Amino acid sequence: MKNQTFTNLNERPAQRFTKIAAQALILAGSIFFALESSGEIIDAVDTSRMPASVGETRKVTGESRKATDETQSIELGKRISILHDSHPIAEFQNTSQGWKNRDAKSFTNWKFFDNFIESLQTYRVDFKITDDELKPELKHFEMRTSGRIFKFVKFGDHTWAVKRPGQKDFEASRSFSFFGDMEASTWSSPLEKSLRIVKDPTAAITIRITAFRSIMDSPSADVKLVLKEVLLTEG
Repeated sequence: MKNQTFTNLNERPAQRFTKIAAQALILAGSIFFALESSGEIIDAVDTSRMPASVGETRKVTGESRKATDETQSIELGKRISILHDSHPIAEFQNTSQGWKNRDAKSFTNWKFFDNFIESLQTYRVDFKITDDELKPELKHFEMRTSGRIFKFVKFGDHTWAVKRPGQKDFEASRSFSFFGDMEASTWSSPLEKSLRIVKDPTAAITIRITAFRSIMDSPSADVKLVLKEVLLTEG
């Protein structure tokens, strides 16, 4: 059997160049994906959720509150929905292949998602907040899972608290300090613009290669999933 060649010699030079460039993009993605999967490429240590030193008090909005030794966890169902004022901003489904964004066209910030899930599994209750202490203008969101509603409120510059179903008070925890303002954009990959270009088979190959180079130093799940799709579709 004759060896297969990457290009047809009867094609015009410009056509051959375009195909070679596209194949180079796919090959580079293959190498990148293989290295990432084998552990040769490792994510930088995420320090965004490292706990501060534990003290007797926690100062928030000008007040000192007595710390607690209580820990809690939130059990998640197969589906979770994040809502702001009853409007969904992100929805995920746990499948046999892991968590999936229910919006197939989205480019998810999976590092944030993983941190979010981890923060709910076990969190220390730094202090509690009553409904009387809350103001209507405070940032907030809801998480719904397995028919239960968990209410979150931002109490201070970086402090978020959660009210579990059936509980009287909100539980504030430093584990939630990376939530930011919890908007729809929070769940979007910071590399979304480049990932859209890399994934788009109709984009000029030179533009796709430029976009690809811009994400090569970010071996995150966001990048891996898009490259895998490109490889499988030979796009």
